[in-house]
Amino acid sequence: MKLPICVMLAAGILGSACAAPLQSIELFTPGKDRARLLFHRRDNSLIRSVPATGAGISVNRADAPEAAYFDCQANPAREVPEFTKANFRGKVFLPPDQPVSSFNLRLADADGEVFQFRAALPKGDGKWHEIVFPVDASRPEAGRWGGGEKADGKLTMPVKFRGVTGDFGAAAGTFGIGRVVCDVLDSNAPVAPELLTGSGSPIHVLKAGEEEELTLRLRNPRSRRLSGVLKWSLAGVRGEPLGEAAERISLEPGREKRLVLPRPAVFGVYKLNVELTDDDPAVRPYRKEMRFAYLIPAGPTPERNDGFVFGVCSHPQRHGIEEQRKEAMAAGWCGAKALREDIEWFRVQPAEGRWEFGSFDRVVETFGEYGVEVMPIFAYCTGWARAKEWKPLKPEFFHRERPDYGHWRKFVGTFAARYRDKVRYAEVWNEPDLYMFANFPENEYVRMLETAYDELKRVAPAWQVLCGGFACLPGQSGKAGNPAVIPAVIRSGKYDIFAFHGHGLFGGYRSQIERLPSYGNRKPWFANETAVSSMVHGEEVQAQTLFRKLIYSWAKGAVGYNWYDLRNDGFDPANNEHNFGMLTKDFYPKPVYAAYNALANLYRGGKFLREVRLGKDLHGYWFRGRDGGLLLAAWSDTGDERILPLAVAGITGRAETVDLYGNAKPLPVENGAATFEIGSEPATLRVTGQAGEIKVAGALVRPVGEPEIAPGGEAVFEFELYNPERKARDYRVRLAPPPGISLETKPETFRLAPGETRRIGFPVRAEAGFRSLPGKQKELTLFLGARSFRYRIGSVTRIPGKGYRPEPDFMLDAAGQVHVLVPNSPETARLFWKGPRDLSAKVWLGRDGDTLLLKAEVADDRHAQPHSGEEVWKGDNIQFALVLPGQKGNWELGLTRLESGKSEVHVWHAPQTFRPEAAAAKIALETSRDEKAGLTGYEARIPFAAVGLTEAVGRTGFRFNLLVNDNDGFGRESFIALAPGLGESKDPGRYPVVKF
Repeated sequence: MKLPICVMLAAGILGSACAAPLQSIELFTPGKDRARLLFHRRDNSLIRSVPATGAGISVNRADAPEAAYFDCQANPAREVPEFTKANFRGKVFLPPDQPVSSFNLRLADADGEVFQFRAALPKGDGKWHEIVFPVDASRPEAGRWGGGEKADGKLTMPVKFRGVTGDFGAAAGTFGIGRVVCDVLDSNAPVAPELLTGSGSPIHVLKAGEEEELTLRLRNPRSRRLSGVLKWSLAGVRGEPLGEAAERISLEPGREKRLVLPRPAVFGVYKLNVELTDDDPAVRPYRKEMRFAYLIPAGPTPERNDGFVFGVCSHPQRHGIEEQRKEAMAAGWCGAKALREDIEWFRVQPAEGRWEFGSFDRVVETFGEYGVEVMPIFAYCTGWARAKEWKPLKPEFFHRERPDYGHWRKFVGTFAARYRDKVRYAEVWNEPDLYMFANFPENEYVRMLETAYDELKRVAPAWQVLCGGFACLPGQSGKAGNPAVIPAVIRSGKYDIFAFHGHGLFGGYRSQIERLPSYGNRKPWFANETAVSSMVHGEEVQAQTLFRKLIYSWAKGAVGYNWYDLRNDGFDPANNEHNFGMLTKDFYPKPVYAAYNALANLYRGGKFLREVRLGKDLHGYWFRGRDGGLLLAAWSDTGDERILPLAVAGITGRAETVDLYGNAKPLPVENGAATFEIGSEPATLRVTGQAGEIKVAGALVRPVGEPEIAPGGEAVFEFELYNPERKARDYRVRLAPPPGISLETKPETFRLAPGETRRIGFPVRAEAGFRSLPGKQKELTLFLGARSFRYRIGSVTRIPGKGYRPEPDFMLDAAGQVHVLVPNSPETARLFWKGPRDLSAKVWLGRDGDTLLLKAEVADDRHAQPHSGEEVWKGDNIQFALVLPGQKGNWELGLTRLESGKSEVHVWHAPQTFRPEAAAAKIALETSRDEKAGLTGYEARIPFAAVGLTEAVGRTGFRFNLLVNDNDGFGRESFIALAPGLGESKDPGRYPVVKF
């Protein structure tokens, strides 16, 4: 009988070792996964620690002759599938002069208990061997330590693979460590149903035409019967329920069952919630939200992207070849033509004179199969190449060392020579303006850039060289960044393309791109890594942000756009860095994936034509598609859900609207005119067969200002109607207010002459308890014939005549009110808003005779205010604004609790004839801090005379806005605002109205 070629070192386990596993998973592969090799004395003191590199890790006893054992630590530790029994298999090379007497597996469980499994080794024979460690989770035969009071000698799931170790013997040869694999033999983990989507199953994409393939498969991999209840429910692209079912399941070992799911009707991402309850009480219920994207794939296509570049960022070298293939498939199918990826110097050149290109070769080949070219980043410094004279510029940050210039030149030139004909774009470092990526002065980075540029032009002159993509403009990164880098790089001019990132929502990105030319760059620019995480603002906003930023970048002259990231970096919903992906970590598409695919289908290969001026907070950009058709990309930045019907004239071809996810709908055209509706969700007007120019004439209907009303008060909600046609037209109009507002006006019909604009009004009355505040505003609906449009209503807040109301007048606690200011990086991930306990506020307004009262209770996990006077906005404090009718200018004031505990009032801006210092001196402020509860209190008494407030003005009404700045010791990281127009830009017209 011929046995498998392996070294069995535990008695009585041979049958289990050779049984077919339920699941096999690679835990560690040298050359792919990161690890460190540590040499220890017998007393456990550390002798040396070095990176563990190469396709087979060499452990040379001569590197630490006094060492008693070595420890090869996986970095990070890898989670093991749940098991009751498993075999762990590790490859080792045993030289004739075998230096290692025993080889050990190290696992850590959920309680922090560490288990070390030992295997004695035979004499060396100059060959690779496979060592098998049989592990029973309930009775592990291993040494153990740690876990404290929870330590019970059992492996508590989940378990992590920490690494392997070895005890040295007397010989001095070179021992080799290879791949480590876990075979799960038995498990109480629930059986996981599989979502099948036809040819797109690996990435859960359902291709149009393969709808019949959409099924849920349940396979029994166990050696015993599987019985229980399987439930599922399917939600559509907009969250609408599409179906649900519950079915009793009974499957013999090796058998499977497939359930047919409802067929999707529109393109986008669908969510499937699945629950399997096993009859065996030892098996916990299985619950998972699965997703699939239904679409027409925009790729892969064989041609290179010679126009505007559609790209993505990812880190495929950190994963095995199967995951790399899935990533390449996901990128190619959604229409990406470029992949931005770190070269990772330590992989390519693990030691001076030693070159290993296999890892990067695989990436170039694998993505190339899907028509995706690789854009390499020359980064980061490997340990042996560090400049001897280097010292961290900011020791408190992660140390990205500066390389020796000679080693750097050799690395750049050798890499370029190998990939000369396979690469067109190369980037010199990543985010050199952040200390965590470049912990050295700007002049040293400029020298690196100049060295790389000269070497690349010598070796690969056709390559386009990008400077390191900058995280943000100078002054945006606080303590995290070096503001001198961008000006220094632009002065050097040693780049072909200026690379810029600017992560975050569209508003902040737009303001940076508007200011970018002022720094003097005259070369093409590339938005080569920019996105927003879905952690704070959600997945729908993430998808909308992609459309806005890509289209806007293109319109402002960018040569390309790379979304970061192709796939989530992890599963933690509260970790900003884990939620940038277009797909989840386990390859389920997010809405942004469908949006990217739709953009690539419509716009890739096209040409930007011109910007259309649509009005305040509205964006419109004309493109010509690769098929010759006209494309108008448009959206609203009003901050609400209002829909604006744009009148479009001069259409001679076929018109249709295309939504964010690629769903096309014919647009009725009459006498060359049509109505194109735009809102906060971007959309495209597509016209084919057009002859002549199309004119965007204006809004068919729009509100005159924001509808506002006081509780118990009366108002007239006004709208403007516009007839864009060349003949008179009748418009039937009806208003439907929300509960709490009454309206007696019946539907009316208005006849408008050609080109006429007419203002119409609707008298309304609000109940005494009506409230519609920022973040929780109610909506009214305007019906224009068969069409309907929604508009938010602002309720005027009444200030009590004496003291405060029991309940807050305003709440600042919603994700939409948060504005993140720090750059996106692993170093700053902890600073992103994680909910109201992280930062929120309750705000009250009141009065005491001729004094305006303002009180706020701020929830903030840490109070930090290192500033005073003009710069208190950089620390924890309150900024608020008053706009009083009749004054020339507006008030902007600050309320601060200083580090010393003292209270301070500061006035940044005051209307004409008022002195800021005099006004600040008249305002009384008391503050408090409860560290245990994480609450900061502010209470200000503002004499009317100090700010020019009068009884008459108070009864008429005035505008008020407030924001809370947050600083957790790193710098101003974010703020939360009552309403827009105070922190990100100045727009007093968007402030809420308050009155006595």
